[in-house]
Amino acid sequence: MNDIMLYTYPQQDGKYRLKNTLSLSGMKVSKPTLGNVLNCLKIEVSDITITLSASSVGEREDWFHTLSRAIADHAAGLCTFGGPCSEAREKLWMALGEAAPVLVPVSHVMMCMNCTSDFSLTLRRHHCNACGKVVCRACSRTDIL
Repeated sequence: MNDIMLYTYPQQDGKYRLKNTLSLSGMKVSKPTLGNVLNCLKIEVSDITITLSASSVGEREDWFHTLSRAIADHAAGLCTFGGPCSEAREKLWMALGEAAPVLVPVSHVMMCMNCTSDFSLTLRRHHCNACGKVVCRACSRTDIL
């Protein structure tokens, strides 16, 4: 996931739930000064704006620099987390089926890598033979993930 940011919130059971996915394309991050909110961080994407409050100035600075670097790397076409970037991803799809995919280890995946549904006894894991991702049954029925 080099081109999106996952906006999540913690639950009581210690897991996180997905609230929104934010594209790094066109994302802007700033440090606004709001009178009643301390250590603000404002994230703007084309269709949504989120204003967050960090627990300290240092935490806000860390988030600001990390997001700014990720946005700059994405704009330059670099991979932030070591996966294929958009141009490399397009080449990967054109060569789909020419080489066997690298399968993601099932033991490392707790939710569908396509729709983020949590796996359970009734929602089983399936390997996509095209890309190697671990997906749920509904997502394994799609042609290309």
